[in-house]
Amino acid sequence: MSLKYFSQYLLLEGYITSEQLGAAIAKAGVTKDLIGDLAVEAGYMSQEQADDLNKKQVQRDMRIGDLAIEEGYLTEEQLESILRRQGAEHQRLGDALVDLDFITGDLRDHLLRDFQRTRGQSAVDVDALVKPFECIESSKAVRQLLTTFPKMTMRLSQVHVRPCEGAVTSADTWMEYSAAIELSADNEKVRFAITADRPFSDKLLHGMVKIMSGDDDIAFGTDKSDYEDLLGGFLDIITGNIVGALDSAGDRYEPGTPTFGVPDGDGVAFPMASTLGDVALVFYCS
Repeated sequence: MSLKYFSQYLLLEGYITSEQLGAAIAKAGVTKDLIGDLAVEAGYMSQEQADDLNKKQVQRDMRIGDLAIEEGYLTEEQLESILRRQGAEHQRLGDALVDLDFITGDLRDHLLRDFQRTRGQSAVDVDALVKPFECIESSKAVRQLLTTFPKMTMRLSQVHVRPCEGAVTSADTWMEYSAAIELSADNEKVRFAITADRPFSDKLLHGMVKIMSGDDDIAFGTDKSDYEDLLGGFLDIITGNIVGALDSAGDRYEPGTPTFGVPDGDGVAFPMASTLGDVALVFYCS
């Protein structure tokens, strides 16, 4: 996983501050390159191939390196070379944090091991999160959504998020922009919503525009409806991943069409710890 993922992991888990991270990056002289960037820089693939991988990864729950090999864009040896470079950058950043007395050497070693173990995503006990809520406790779709949402958020916006303890919705649950969608199976129907503030929505919008168009300078609207359309598109992408994952396990779900604004009824909201802005997932079951 790239240095950017590792940096956000350190921030979200609260081990360092943004100021400490900036100082350590400067001392270590490292970059924030992703696998696609490094592959292009090394001459292993073209920019067009890297852009194609980014688009395809949005639709599939695969690590970018594994997808690059499947598509024939990288060999296993080339991927190993890139991963070794990324690992060396993680180590240099960790060493710089120790040299600056921001963390201890033992903590550095633990963080490097834990980051690799979790593949850049916080190890969250989803079963423990949903257990207090009878409405969603047995839902495979809810569990899959809570697991998939952080991955897709990182891929599309480069923002690291982690689901936190849930609570019944209240007026304070809802932020500036909200959209909802439904997943239905023979024995279950799950409606879920995303609600987010402007900083998170801005970053998500820029990320989606860049991946889908290959151009991060493209103009876009900034009305409330534009942002909620964006969140609806994000929900479409997430549900596509969820349906595919559940179908491979023998559970067939059908996605609905996104709706916009605050949904009716009471649900269960899971706020997300985030490295940028505020966002929450809200679930309704029937």
